[in-house]
Amino acid sequence: MLFPSQANILETEVTTATRVAEFMFDKGLAQAPRPRDIRDWIEGQLYKPEYPAYTEADWKAPHAA
Repeated sequence: MLFPSQANILETEVTTATRVAEFMFDKGLAQAPRPRDIRDWIEGQLYKPEYPAYTEADWKAPHAA
């Protein structure tokens, strides 16, 4: 299989990004200080969509005009 399974795509992307970042830091190509834990730093940069929880009552509530 050429591409990783979509079931674990985020894990694959984080692992790949970590390896690329390690290479950049090891070769002196990075323009930022090396974090103590590169993987943790990358995971902290991930976009995490968070949506408010709505109930059925919220949907049925009259909207202010």
